[in-house]
Amino acid sequence: MNSVINQSIGKTIQHCLMGTMLTLSIASMTYSTSTEAASIGNQGRYFTNKVTGTSETVNLSGNASQQTSQLQAAINRASNKVNGGVVKVMGNDIKLAQIDLKANVRLEIQSGKTIKMADKVLFNLNRNGQGPRAPLMQNVEITSTGSGRFNIDVNKSAIFSNAIPVRVGYVKNFALSNFNIKDNYSIFPSLFMVADSDARTVANNATYGRIPEKGVVENISATKVAAGYALIQLFSGKKMRLKNLDAEGGLTIRLEPGSGRPSDYLNQAGPRVGNIADIKMIDIENTEGMAALFLKPHQKICSDITGSNIRGVNSAFTIMSNSSDSNTFSRGYFERTKFTGRISLTKTKNTPLADIGASSQYFVEPSESVGRTKIADFPNDPSGRRWHTKPMAPVLIASALNRNTVGTSAKGRFGIDISNANIIKTGNYERSTNVFYREDAIKLNNKPATAWINK
Repeated sequence: MNSVINQSIGKTIQHCLMGTMLTLSIASMTYSTSTEAASIGNQGRYFTNKVTGTSETVNLSGNASQQTSQLQAAINRASNKVNGGVVKVMGNDIKLAQIDLKANVRLEIQSGKTIKMADKVLFNLNRNGQGPRAPLMQNVEITSTGSGRFNIDVNKSAIFSNAIPVRVGYVKNFALSNFNIKDNYSIFPSLFMVADSDARTVANNATYGRIPEKGVVENISATKVAAGYALIQLFSGKKMRLKNLDAEGGLTIRLEPGSGRPSDYLNQAGPRVGNIADIKMIDIENTEGMAALFLKPHQKICSDITGSNIRGVNSAFTIMSNSSDSNTFSRGYFERTKFTGRISLTKTKNTPLADIGASSQYFVEPSESVGRTKIADFPNDPSGRRWHTKPMAPVLIASALNRNTVGTSAKGRFGIDISNANIIKTGNYERSTNVFYREDAIKLNNKPATAWINK
């Protein structure tokens, strides 16, 4: 039989076989067929579609536990096929706990369908936390059927809950595309790129080198992203292309390895172990957040970062870079980091809608500092954990002292190349500045922020 058949319970099909009329219940029957070309396809050096096996359609039903078991079993079957396999997901009222993706599997969610999360993590790609270290996982894709997108609902009524729609660990050759995320100010990034390290709390832990590599993340959006978090954060990652991503609130892309705290053993593993390198970003947007892109290296030396056509709308900035403020280890930097094309910040509303944190308070519009002596004097953002102000400038390079002088490497100073970018801001601003540097920092009492500048 050369078609996929998987329909709702109670329906029957009559099939004539060798002159005998048979009536078959197909409540749980699934037939395989040749793979349809729903993959994002070969993407040069960033992703190669190697799943050429057959497909299976799974019509999920029952409670979250039952649906999770049904989908996990289908993924396991697809992974065991000689040429891998495709799992097509259909159903109504889909609710899933953690799903562990397997090598050589493409997961296709029916366009327009919504998956409600029933666990902290929805799709886990070879990041085992406290469990044993698994071999490298290769050739994994999550996308939608057809040209539309599917939806992920973090399904949390309380803000600042734990929710990670997609977590990627020790994986090579992967693609994530074509879905929307309905967040509610979660305390994790929606798409988390992180090393599959073991649980040893020791310095120089080489397992922090088990990181995501060679991947495409494309055509994804998120709403209600918490300030200080992001649609996608790379703790670690190499050779990745991030394209057509947008977020409402917070950050869209956060290139920041770890936290820089004394308990941060990723950064104590060495400056190039589990670092961020060879990242290409295209068509990135943020609305009413802190920035479309944030860069902070902590101890890591991060290299070969490029971006083009990056936009902010009523956000504080479009691109932000900052030095590490850690005293736990030697500070790192970004090298060979360059932005081209249009970098724009658009202000459409003269109300405080942009997210700010501790460092960005030093660059607020002059009228925003009047009558305020501390950051807590600003209006709260909807999450209640950060504050709101008005847009300031397309670019903040707080990692460099000024346009001509980066500063000392001992303090983690670094520059970014914006010489070939078209930097534009539109709307009514109190200052004409398009690019702020560290030495431009002013305290809310209108005095130079000397201590922070030299920190």
